[in-house]
Amino acid sequence: MIIKDDNNEFHLSHDEEDKLNQFQLITSFPEDELSGIVNLLRNHGWNLEAAIGRYFDGTWKETARFESVPESDIFATEPPEVPERIPNSSFIGDSITNDFAVNSGSVENLRDTGPFVDDIIRNRFLASQVVPKLPIVEALHPNFKQKYSVVGLNKALISHESTFQNNPFNVILMFVPKLLFRIAYNILSLLWGVLTMGFSFKSSDNSQMVCKIPARPSHDEVSINETILNLVESPENKQKLESIITSKNDHQKSFNTLLTECKDDFQFILVIVLGNLKEKEEHEADINSKRFISKVLSNTSVLNLLEDYVVKQKSLSVYIKSAIELEPWLVAKKLAIRHTPEVLLVGNVLNSNGSINGITRPSVLNKVRINSPNKFISSFKVAMDRFGSEIIVSKTEKEELRVAREIKELQNRAYETSLEQDRIKEEKKQLENEEKRLEQLEVEQREKEIKLFNTLKSLNWLKACVDILQDAISNNETGFLDTVKCANLQVRLAGGNRLIKKIRGDDSLYSLYVNIGCHLFLEDFSKNISNWVKILPLKIKELSEDDTLLCFKENNGFDIDFEINNLMNLINNELTKFETSLETSNYELDIDFELISPYPRVKIPISTDTKIHDTTELWPNGSLLVEEIINDEYTDDDSE
Repeated sequence: MIIKDDNNEFHLSHDEEDKLNQFQLITSFPEDELSGIVNLLRNHGWNLEAAIGRYFDGTWKETARFESVPESDIFATEPPEVPERIPNSSFIGDSITNDFAVNSGSVENLRDTGPFVDDIIRNRFLASQVVPKLPIVEALHPNFKQKYSVVGLNKALISHESTFQNNPFNVILMFVPKLLFRIAYNILSLLWGVLTMGFSFKSSDNSQMVCKIPARPSHDEVSINETILNLVESPENKQKLESIITSKNDHQKSFNTLLTECKDDFQFILVIVLGNLKEKEEHEADINSKRFISKVLSNTSVLNLLEDYVVKQKSLSVYIKSAIELEPWLVAKKLAIRHTPEVLLVGNVLNSNGSINGITRPSVLNKVRINSPNKFISSFKVAMDRFGSEIIVSKTEKEELRVAREIKELQNRAYETSLEQDRIKEEKKQLENEEKRLEQLEVEQREKEIKLFNTLKSLNWLKACVDILQDAISNNETGFLDTVKCANLQVRLAGGNRLIKKIRGDDSLYSLYVNIGCHLFLEDFSKNISNWVKILPLKIKELSEDDTLLCFKENNGFDIDFEINNLMNLINNELTKFETSLETSNYELDIDFELISPYPRVKIPISTDTKIHDTTELWPNGSLLVEEIINDEYTDDDSE
C-alpha cells in the first residue's frame, strides 16, 4: 500500500496497513494528521498500545516531528511482501538504470522474531531503553555435506547415471512423473491466467520474475566469482570487486569459519545470497541477481564503501554465494531467506533474543536494501553506524581482557619463576648446609680419631715405660745385669742431647727402639732410670691436662708417690677404655723415629728376631743417631 500525504510518500506492508486501520478505528484521527500518525506508529515499532497511549497523552506530535523522515530518506521501508502467487517484478523494462527494486519475502520472517533493526534505529527511545531482539545466526552442522548426503539430498542426482546403466526402466520411472508434473503445471498456469485476466498485469517476460530459493541445491560446487566479475563492465570496478570478494581468501572460507571470526574477532559479515547466474536445465538464470551485480554491487560508490570496510579497515568479510550450492542453500534456510538476491548484515552484538539481559551473539543486524546503490549505501551505513560503536567497544573490551589475561599470565609466570628460583636457592642452601655439616662431622670425626690415636699412643708408651721400670727394678734387686753381657750405646738426639745406654746383648732390636722411645716420651736422658718412679706420675698429670688427649679426665689429682703397681693398673684401665674405639684392639707402639749408625750410615731395623749382639754396628759398642719420622695419617690440618 502506498500512502501520499503532502510531500511524503509511505510504502506500507499489509500488516502495517491493518495496524493503521485499527489505529484509525480506535482514535478516529483526522486525515490531515495521517503523516504524523504513520511516523508515530513507526517510532513505536508499530506497537498499537504504545502508540495509542502516546496519542492520547497529547504529546505525540512532538515525538512524531522528532523523527519525521520522508520515504526518499534512508529509513524508507521495504517494498510490500511477495504474495503467494507469482508476482510482477518491480523491474520495468530497460528504462530503469540505477533505481530498481527486488522484491523479497524474508522481511516478515525477520520481523516475526522480534523488533526489526530498522524499527529499532527509527525508535531512538526504544533503542536507548532495551537491548534489541535480533534474529540469531547459528552455524551449520560441521559435517553438513555428509549429513545431507545420508538423508538423501541430491542422492538421485549423484547416483542417477549408475542407476540408468543398471536398469533401463528406471529412465521411465524418473522422467514420467516429472513430465506429468510439467503438464499439470502448464495447464494450471493457463487456467489461472484465464481466471485472473483483467485483475493482474502479469508480464510474459521471464526477466520480471522474482526467483525463490530452489527446493533443493545442486550437487555440483559452483564457483561464481568469475561469473560475477564478468557482469562488471568497468575494468577498475572489476578489480575493486575482485579485491573485495577475494580479500583474505574469504571466497575459500566456509560460512562456519566466517561466523567463528565474527564471534571471536567481532567481524561483520555481509551475507549476499544470489540466485543461479548460469542458466541450466534444472535451474533458470536469476535476472534480478545479475542486475543486482551489474547495477548495485558494481557501482563505484558501493565498491568504495565496501573496499573501505573490507580491505582498509578489515572489519568486514563478504560471503557471496549462489543458492544453488549446498552450503549457501543451507545458509538461506537458516536465515529464512526465500528469494534471491538477498543481502544481510551479520555481527556479534548484544541480543536479547532468548536471554533476559542480553548477551553477545552473531545476529542479523539489518537487511540491506538493494533497490538502488543509494539505498544500499544508506541502509548499510545506518546499520554500521548503529552497531559499529558497540562492536568497537566489544573489541576494546576483549582486547583489554586479552591484555589483562596476558599480564596475569606473565605475573603468574614471573611468580612461579620466582618461586622456582627460591626453591632452587633453598635447595642449594640446604645442600650447602648439608655439605658443611658433613664436612664439620668429618672434621670432628677426624679430630676425634686424632685424639684417640694420640691418647692410645701416649698410654702405650706409658705402659712400656712402666714395663721397663719394673724390669729395671727387678734386675737391680736380683743383680741380673751383672751376670749378662751388655752393649754400651751412645745415642745422640735431635736436640743435641746425649744418652748413654747399657742394654743386654740378648735383647731384640725392637726392645732397643722401645727403650730409647721411652726416654724420648718421658724426656728423661739420664743413665739411671730409677727416677722414672717420680717422672711417671707427673707425666700422667700432664696428659690429663692436655686437651688434645682423652685419657685420665676422670682423675682430678695424682699422688706423686704412686707405687709402680698402681700406675700399671691405672694405665691398663685407660687402655681398656679406649682400645675398643679403634677398628683393632691389637694396638702396637707407634715408633715415629729411626736409629741410624753414622759410620758407615746404616739404618737399624725394627726387628723382634734380631738380637743386639748379632748387630755389628751395636755390639759391643755402638753410636746411634735418632731421626724423627713424621706420620701424615694422624696429623692436624694446622700442622700440615
